[in-house]
Amino acid sequence: MKALKHPPKLALRFLRFYSGDRYAEEIEGDLFELYNEYVRLRGARFAGLFYWWLVIKNLRSYAFKNSTMDRREVHPFVMLLGHNLKVSWRDLKKNRTTSLINVLGLSIGLAGFILIYRIVTFELSFDKHLPDRDRIYRVYSDFESTAGDSFTNYGISRPIPGYARDELKGVELLSHFYTFEADVKVDPEGRANDFPEVNTILLADSSYFQVIDQYRWLSGSLDQSLKEPFQVVLTEKQARAYFPGLAIDQIIGKTIVYQDSLKTYVSGVVQRARHNTDFDFTEMISFSTIDASWLEKDYGYKNRWHSTSSDTQLWLKLLRNTDKAALDKQLAVISDTLQQRSNDDVWRRDFLSQPLDELHFNTKVGTFDHHQGVTHLSTLKTLAFVAVALLLIAIFNFINLETAQANTKLKEVGIRKVIGSSRSLLLSRFLFNALITTVASILVAFPLAYWCIHLLHEFMPKELSLGLHQFDFWCFLLGTSLVVGLIAGLYPALLISAPKVSSALKQGYNGSGRNKNLYLRKGLILFQFVFSQFLIMSTIVVVVQIQFMLEKDLGFDQEGVIYVQVPWHAPDEDLHVLKNQVTLLPEVTRASVHREIPAYRGWSTRTFSHFKDSLERNFRAHVRNGDTDYLHVYGIDLLAGKMIAPREDGNEILINERLREEMGFMSNEEVLGQRLGQGYMITGVMSDFHTQSLHHDIESTVYYYSQGGRYLGIQIHLEQDLSNTVGKVAALAEEVYPNHTVEIHFLDQTIARLYETEKKTSKLASLATGVAIFISCLGLFGLISFTTLQRTKEIGIRKVLGATMAQIGNVISREFVILIAIALVVSVPLSFYYTQQWLEGFSYSIGTTWWIYVLGGAISLMVAFVSVAFKIWSASTANPVESLRYE
Repeated sequence: MKALKHPPKLALRFLRFYSGDRYAEEIEGDLFELYNEYVRLRGARFAGLFYWWLVIKNLRSYAFKNSTMDRREVHPFVMLLGHNLKVSWRDLKKNRTTSLINVLGLSIGLAGFILIYRIVTFELSFDKHLPDRDRIYRVYSDFESTAGDSFTNYGISRPIPGYARDELKGVELLSHFYTFEADVKVDPEGRANDFPEVNTILLADSSYFQVIDQYRWLSGSLDQSLKEPFQVVLTEKQARAYFPGLAIDQIIGKTIVYQDSLKTYVSGVVQRARHNTDFDFTEMISFSTIDASWLEKDYGYKNRWHSTSSDTQLWLKLLRNTDKAALDKQLAVISDTLQQRSNDDVWRRDFLSQPLDELHFNTKVGTFDHHQGVTHLSTLKTLAFVAVALLLIAIFNFINLETAQANTKLKEVGIRKVIGSSRSLLLSRFLFNALITTVASILVAFPLAYWCIHLLHEFMPKELSLGLHQFDFWCFLLGTSLVVGLIAGLYPALLISAPKVSSALKQGYNGSGRNKNLYLRKGLILFQFVFSQFLIMSTIVVVVQIQFMLEKDLGFDQEGVIYVQVPWHAPDEDLHVLKNQVTLLPEVTRASVHREIPAYRGWSTRTFSHFKDSLERNFRAHVRNGDTDYLHVYGIDLLAGKMIAPREDGNEILINERLREEMGFMSNEEVLGQRLGQGYMITGVMSDFHTQSLHHDIESTVYYYSQGGRYLGIQIHLEQDLSNTVGKVAALAEEVYPNHTVEIHFLDQTIARLYETEKKTSKLASLATGVAIFISCLGLFGLISFTTLQRTKEIGIRKVLGATMAQIGNVISREFVILIAIALVVSVPLSFYYTQQWLEGFSYSIGTTWWIYVLGGAISLMVAFVSVAFKIWSASTANPVESLRYE
């Protein structure tokens, strides 16, 4: 690597300005040689930073280690820097308690700020690296019925991409691909390695790599690697996982088998950009494989116009002169054409465009099938607000504590002014002290933030880190240190350096006790407690609501019920074999083969029509299907009629009470025998049960017979050992499915996972509440310290006159009790408004509970009193002789 001719000019000027020409000329040659050596060995990427480090290191040596040098040659700035460093260190050691509180409060606030900054920047960085990202759109489907029901599917119909390819104008590139999930076997002719349930597979052609341009070809080519059937392109990471120890060239041509029979060979290996992306697919099978294999029956084009699937993806890259409005107009025309062809009078389907920028944040649309969910922008905004609030609370604490001990620094200020120090030098002295405290807090904040990432790993993305290897993070950290130090130290520095010499040296002068300063400190404390009380009340509401949801009866049994989930492609006969073996276990009461459990995160609905009084009405109902043991296993009551007949071609169905009410029948017996949909006859009415979480009301539900399924529900005697029974079921499942992964779940845990977001919110809110309370109590301690310091002589006089500890405590604590009461008055309506807005997202909630706000206020008052109790006790038990010595 060729060395650069000159190091950074700004660093050279900095060296000459702060050390003088003489010293700079002496060391510039040595620094230049070290700089060139660094460039030769490590390259020029961080050479500039290395040279700055050399300059600063030599300036430090120049200012503090060369004792034989004439001090008149030292630049005044360097002398001032060294002096302030020494004095600040002495000041921190002298006031250990205050310094410790300052560092602790700032470090906690900074740790929260750094952690949330990393979370927010991480989530906002997804797919920002893609070229022409502002011109990339996805086409998705939006449904609305005549009854007012609506839902969204981020996929489209199978034939739409081919139709859009001919009809859409202003499109530069069009990419149509399918998401795919399968078991994988690598190199079955030799030593086979199984990789069950790989869900990051695509069926795609070369257009995918052109629209989602984030790959670099390590082997193979864009034109040839997905041209023929049975070709597959792997990412480098997946290729090394499938074929460890082999070079990239050796991997080409290797065999990969999907779903036991889809035999492919590796035709290319690509390296994905090392950026955050939702396009985290690991292998791309050639699109032409569909027509040449059994995939055709699932992904072919025939007779699929009216079937919408989330695995069918259509992505567009527009021409530069085409905007979203023009695209939406063309999609509306396609939607109208399809609606006319379908003759569907119940549902209207529109094709809409989604910008790439919204992919990671649109909770209505979603991302891809293998993703668990999307990021809520509102949550990121809330986190950003909490981060700023926590940091402000920590800064306010610093200001309170610094102004509280201002009197102890008045003599220092007076003496410095007598010997000729200007106010600007005093300001620099106290600002430097704040910066030193901030730097110390940053050092403590690092391990705290790192610990929080591991403590809250269930909420954090797996790839999230503090980002110590990123240059922009260090720039952010440096900027934060400077800003926090200046904000925290400016007001105390202005306040302490303000008194004149005569006033500062005057005995008894109270330079920081003026009303406006006292009001400011009280205002800062008031803000802290408003925020902490708001968090306390909101957290209690979240916790109580979650407990309410977990304990509410959903209309079916959860306790003692487990279910086995088998691969979707497994034969139905195998699941019935497993059912027969499981029911022989003495611990098992009943078992049922079915397609859906009673309640889960997704939904499966159908529209049914019914004629009554010569009028046809349409009803949308959730669908559940399985064998005749379904209701018994899950404890759903059959209120009227009889169970459906176990026939696959039968037309008998069960409905719930909610659907019976919507159909307009007053009693369960009255609806029996009615026809619903395409000849279905209602043979029974089952009790209502929740098909989704408590965010939704109980909805109309239909149950009909189905021999196949993916789930085996098992009811176990409650007196039996569940873990032992689960082990027996797992052993039987392994015998029936030796080559597949079978999952066993507890139903109550599955239902609890429906509220995973709320649980995370509760835990984060509890943590933020604890941090806010702790920091606020530190601030309150500072205010009490200031109050007791200002009223030392008053307390002494009261003790001499016979005041008790309780009376003195009442005098001291009266102010902060009033502040907490005011904060309570402000925080109650705020928390009430926001918690009610949050509770509106649930069809069943705890409603308005006044005791929560009373409890929140009591907790705030109790915590505040505990935090100042020691200070009140020490002030009440102090020897009055000490405080009255000079009177």
